Amino acid sequence: MKNNWMRGTAWLIMAGIIGKILSAGYRIPLQNFGGDIGFYVYQQIYPVVGIGIVFALQGVPAAVSRVVAEDRQLSVPFFYRPVLIWLSAFFFVFAVTGYIQASSIALFMGDGRLTASLKVAFLALLLVPFLAVLRGGFQGYEDMKTTAISQLLEQFVRVGGILVVSIAVYLSGNVYTIGTGTAVAAAAGMVIAIVYLAGKWRKNPPRPSFKPAGTSFYYVKRVLFYSVLMSVNYMLLLFLQLADAFTFVPLLVQEGMPVMDAREWKGIYDRAQPLIQLVIVLASSVALSLLPAIVRADRSQQAIRQAMTVTLLISLAACVGLLVLFPDINRLFYLNEAGTGVLRLQMLNVVFVSLVLTSASALQGLGYATVTAGTIGAGLLIKVVLNVTLIPVFHVYGAALASVAAIAVIGLINLSVLKRKIHRGLFAWNKGGLLPSLAGMALCVLFFRWLYVPESRVLLLLWVLLLSGGGAFVYGFFLRQFRVLPGEMVPEQWRKWLIKGNE
Repeated sequence: MKNNWMRGTAWLIMAGIIGKILSAGYRIPLQNFGGDIGFYVYQQIYPVVGIGIVFALQGVPAAVSRVVAEDRQLSVPFFYRPVLIWLSAFFFVFAVTGYIQASSIALFMGDGRLTASLKVAFLALLLVPFLAVLRGGFQGYEDMKTTAISQLLEQFVRVGGILVVSIAVYLSGNVYTIGTGTAVAAAAGMVIAIVYLAGKWRKNPPRPSFKPAGTSFYYVKRVLFYSVLMSVNYMLLLFLQLADAFTFVPLLVQEGMPVMDAREWKGIYDRAQPLIQLVIVLASSVALSLLPAIVRADRSQQAIRQAMTVTLLISLAACVGLLVLFPDINRLFYLNEAGTGVLRLQMLNVVFVSLVLTSASALQGLGYATVTAGTIGAGLLIKVVLNVTLIPVFHVYGAALASVAAIAVIGLINLSVLKRKIHRGLFAWNKGGLLPSLAGMALCVLFFRWLYVPESRVLLLLWVLLLSGGGAFVYGFFLRQFRVLPGEMVPEQWRKWLIKGNE
């Protein structure tokens, strides 16, 4: 059973990493084909689509699987059907309300041409309950492989559809097609995943031997509560993007910027999102891989300290590397260096988001999911208030400052609560060696950038990859030389590389 569970967890981690890489990576060709205005359209619609994806991928399946794992005797008529009906009712009200109010929402965003895209995006949410309940059922019976395959199918169809739409937009010139196409591609991915899961379900449906205690509605309430709670914990970046969708362009226009310039700047500003997501794949993977150890009380403190330490070391190195390489990365991914300054400022979120994800995973593992949901709510409020305050003064930089401040506050609260819960410091290292290690890496990369920066995009890609790999090697070398990490903080297979004098 243990080995099956571990293999299942590995499947989910692999699917999650591939999905995140795909989700972050397709935005780059999308911007290349659709330009900054096309990317702006996509980013205005994506939070609505993203909310559905989070519920279908993480929130509802985690809630259903949690209830099913506790009571395997839950039947289709007693449990699955009522849960599906209530979730469908919830999403029906949400989707229909959004559809009816799409024109008002678009005008609130400062762009009435987004109405059609918003309508399709809200209608796509009607598929979420079917996909989420099926996934939760398989996860509850520890069949993670089936869930993981459904995730990969959904992601590949969605990403493929968006790329096709991007090419069509490039040929036609109608950038607002990106919004509608994104929603249609998301719906198509969900349909394919539902068909796959339904086929698996029909072959082996649950057959309980007796009726469990309690009423159906008791279980429904638990699923609904856990679904919302767990979904909120995965929506940090979505909520911040939603706040920007409603405030960024209107506030810039209000301050006298031409509307097309404001929309273009929104597209430039949002270039940071795929880069942040690509980097935090590593940090979130660390959190996922160590969460089972956190749940086991006998190893929870060591696992938490190990996760937090490794997450901070990785995210700090990535942040410094991006700051140093960003002019080249901006040109490599987005064809020009527009907005390099404000994008560099947003790279600070690589560190803060990574810490928030890992600390939130640890708190959830310890049973404090409500705490992490509450801190995200507080962070969203801070983001909105700071956007309204700072954008009129600092324009694009104001939005970036607001995001950094909001995520930093969430991180500080999570870290403070987590430290109190484990009654120990969260990080273990030789602090005196960390800054020299980061500085050594940065100086090495800067030196080689000073020597040579290619003009060709293909050569630039190879050069950036070479500098990134070289920087990572230098960073690891200095961590070892300065004895930054104690042996117990490093997985055994890595110790001979990162711990000096390790036997």
